[in-house]
Formats: sequence, C-alpha cells, structure tokens
Amino acid sequence: MWLLTVTQVLRKMQRRHSSNTDNGPPESGHRGSSLLQHVGGDHRAHSDEGGDEQPGTPAPALSELKAVVCWLQKGLPFILILLAKVCFQHKLGIAVCIGMASTFAYANSTLREQVSLKEKRSVLVILWILAFLAGNTLYVLYTFSSQQLYNSLIFLKPNLETLDFFDLLWIVGIADFVLKYVTIALKCLVVALPKIILAVKSK
Repeated sequence: MWLLTVTQVLRKMQRRHSSNTDNGPPESGHRGSSLLQHVGGDHRAHSDEGGDEQPGTPAPALSELKAVVCWLQKGLPFILILLAKVCFQHKLGIAVCIGMASTFAYANSTLREQVSLKEKRSVLVILWILAFLAGNTLYVLYTFSSQQLYNSLIFLKPNLETLDFFDLLWIVGIADFVLKYVTIALKCLVVALPKIILAVKSK
C-alpha cells in the first residue's frame, strides 16, 4: 500500500513539474517580447520627437533671409516713396543723363560698324557722328551755362549754390559723358584718315 501511495505522490510531482516547465517559456517569451515592444516604442517616440524638432529649428541663413523679407515687406512702400520723390526732384538731370547715354551708345555702335567695313567705310557717316556729338555737347553746356559745368573739365568748381551728393553726381556725370564724346570724336578722326595713311605694308 505504501508503495502505491509513494508512486502516486511521485506521479503528481512529475505532473506539476511538467506543467511548470510547459508554462514557463511562453511567459518569459511574452515578457521579453513586451519589453522589446516597449523599448522599440520608446525609440520610435524619441526619433519622432527628434524629427519634429529638426524642422522647427531653422538654419541661420534661413532665419536671416526671413528677417530680410519681413523688413522688405515693411519698408518697401517707404523705399518706393523715397525713390519716387528723388526721381521727381531730379527728373531733369535723369532725363539729360539718359539722353547723353543713348547718344554715346548710338555713336559708339555706328563707329564700330564703320571700322568693321574697313576700306568700304563712309567718311560722311563719320563726319555725321562728329557733328552729332559736338552738337549734343554744345547744347548741354549752353543749356546749363549758368552752372558753368565746363569748369569741371579743367578741375575747377562749377557755379552751384549748394554742393550736395546729387550735385556731385550731376557734375561727375556730365564731365564723364563729355570726355567720352571727346574720345569717340578722336576715334572718328583716326578712322576718317585717308586710306594711304592707314595702310600698313607687311614686311
């Protein structure tokens, strides 16, 4: 009898041990997987937070560009008003400078065309350029004769009541265009020389 009881007790202990061993690994596996999921979730959360922070912190160049754009949006109307006022106050000087610049461009392009023709160049066209430049220069100096702008060509002070920044631009601009006209006139004289003088024999 006592053998039967001992064997029954041993069988019960084996059954309990086998049941414990069968249920143990899945628990540990479940716990391990839950830990891995938790760690992975934390890592993804940190990476998402880092990704959200990166666009929110602009580069220094981008922030400076935004500041410049904001400043232009605020100050653009005032800048346009200031430019309009300056252009209205000095409309005569701006018109004269534009006319003299267009005259120089026309004379220079016409002279280049005559130089490219070489022997087929027209002396009449060259003389027309000379007369056109001389007439333009004399007309400007005569119109503003009260200011004595020709004094600036010999390093003397013109006759101006005030001498501010725009007056200096006016004096320097007129003197610059007159000297450019003189340069074009000298080139015209060289091109208008007879063919015998300009011909160079190759040795």
